[in-house]
Amino acid sequence: MIDAESRSKLGAFVREQRERHGTPGVSLAVVSADRVVYACGFGVTSADPAQSVAVTPETLFRVGSTTKAMTGTLLMRLVEAEKLSLDEPVVTYLPWLTLSDNDATARVTLRHLMSHQSGLPWGAGFFGDRDPSGLETYVRTQVPLMPLIAPPGVLFSYSNIGVNVSGCVAEAVGGAPFAELMYTWVFEPLGMERTLFDPLRAMAFPLAQAHARTEAGVRVQREEPWAENVAYRPSAMAYSTVLDTARFARLHLNQGKWDGQQLLSAESVAEMQKTQVDEYQTDGRTVGLNFALSYYRGHRRVGHGGGIASFGSVFTMLPDAGVAVAIQFNENGFWQATEEIVRQVFDAVLQHSSPACAVPTVPLPPEPKVRDRERCAGTFLGPRSGLVVLSVNDDENSIRLSRRGTGGDVPLLPLRRDLYAGRNLLTGEEEVVGCIGLTERHGAEPITHIMLNGAPCVRVEPDPAFAADPHAWHAYIGEFRGADETYPSGFDRLTLRCENDILRVFSLNRAREEEAIPWEEGCFVYRGRFLRFPKDDPAPMSFTLGDPVVRYERLG
Repeated sequence: MIDAESRSKLGAFVREQRERHGTPGVSLAVVSADRVVYACGFGVTSADPAQSVAVTPETLFRVGSTTKAMTGTLLMRLVEAEKLSLDEPVVTYLPWLTLSDNDATARVTLRHLMSHQSGLPWGAGFFGDRDPSGLETYVRTQVPLMPLIAPPGVLFSYSNIGVNVSGCVAEAVGGAPFAELMYTWVFEPLGMERTLFDPLRAMAFPLAQAHARTEAGVRVQREEPWAENVAYRPSAMAYSTVLDTARFARLHLNQGKWDGQQLLSAESVAEMQKTQVDEYQTDGRTVGLNFALSYYRGHRRVGHGGGIASFGSVFTMLPDAGVAVAIQFNENGFWQATEEIVRQVFDAVLQHSSPACAVPTVPLPPEPKVRDRERCAGTFLGPRSGLVVLSVNDDENSIRLSRRGTGGDVPLLPLRRDLYAGRNLLTGEEEVVGCIGLTERHGAEPITHIMLNGAPCVRVEPDPAFAADPHAWHAYIGEFRGADETYPSGFDRLTLRCENDILRVFSLNRAREEEAIPWEEGCFVYRGRFLRFPKDDPAPMSFTLGDPVVRYERLG
């Protein structure tokens, strides 16, 4: 699979990249369907010499969202045990479940949750309850407050919250806390003895530490609490090693077989690796069941990365070539090197593998102009995209994209009926718009959602009569702290100031200042969310941000 020379070059490259980026510890494993081909640790668990030990392939790292692939495997095992159905409404198993929309409550299925089509928002609550009942408590009390981005089944919208709900479903039918179910149904059968959720158990093994990058260099992160929240265990909270991840990879490379036993059926493995929803990207990226799907040199690529605190995890496979790569590290700077490591492994393997399979494509419509462009025109808002305006011109077979900071309109040409792409002249980056519902069956109604560079945006209607009054914004100047620590933004401090008739917001967490775009009286768009001051208050002491709402209170 990979000869000795390739392994030597790979190890040398990882060592060089670890030193170049100043990452304390990195662990790497390359695995085929029947064995571990290469495994090695690089560096140390901690930048503090008093507590550092050498990293090995058995060192525990936090793997973040790579947890989702493991959770998906548990759910498919429960499906095969006839305890669950992918397409039965979730209220069948959680009759008390309540979403913010009653129709969505009745319709959302396990398939929606596992393929990020539930409409639930992203969510990143990595600090919370440690009690085993915390997951159900969270789904009962917090999930009903989450506004939906779209109805279930409409579009891809990455959601930790949706995966957490699926973990709660597993608890309901499995009769045990989520962590116990994972051990019984996945970790123990695969011999994943160092994959777990409890940090107190993780401390019994060699454990990599989180790090912060400062002007003085990389140091152990001790100022912030250790991320722990039982409610987020299904989506992000596993600890693992590259050797354990290699065992998990072999299960999926072998169509569900492990140690002579069909632990998961080949049909279930195929279903997890089958496209469930399009990401509307130009490189063919789609989403399976708790797996991200793409192509590498024409070969199917399946996996899931993850990041939490300063930890990073890469887990990626070429199933048809029979190879997988697991990378784990404990400082964010190493992300820049991971794709090159994967490329070196895949290229070495593909020299001896079968020819590349064809990448599915959708041909352009036969008509000279793409119809229904007018349905796309309007203003859209997305948490990752900000405020976006799409317009059309009858003289052009294109859509024009405009948003703050782009340096003008970007013409987007059709790649297919519902997908447009163009080049941003200011940034040099590709802009890709997918138009959800641009089909005959949706008639002539304006589309309600688009995907911009793989992220969802919803149509919003600006008030044409609104006129911004920059003089009124001086009442908003000051420093504010998030008062709700349920969400990470609750830990942030935001400083507002006015300059040249622009309201600017500096985030302490992000160490970055960005413009707040006036939307209506006392309301602005900041980082794709509505920032609202109370109306009729000449000296507001607070504002709310986002939906779910986080309250920020004035300091001083």
